[in-house]
Amino acid sequence: MPKIEVLVDSHGLRPFFGKRLFSSYDLKSWKPSPDLFVHAAHQMGFSPEDCIVVEDSEVGITAAKAAGMTPLHFCEQFSAPLSEYSFSNYAELPDMIERIQTA
Repeated sequence: MPKIEVLVDSHGLRPFFGKRLFSSYDLKSWKPSPDLFVHAAHQMGFSPEDCIVVEDSEVGITAAKAAGMTPLHFCEQFSAPLSEYSFSNYAELPDMIERIQTA
């Protein structure tokens, strides 16, 4: 968790997450198990089916799907998309989320 906190703080992301940070090390469960995603959703008071997960790996996409969440695949333009929803620039993320919400 300390490494996650340092990264979140050093990139100025703390306002988006606050104390809502979760680690597989705390649960002793790693992707492709959906445990971390399901745990995070429940801790924040959401049903898994109401959650969107941004992932950049196949095991992460697999875990999100197994959790019953909608996966967004962040991938380089030359990579094959692993999800119905894929993007290659974080500037596209707000539009991608809106597209999912209106689908």
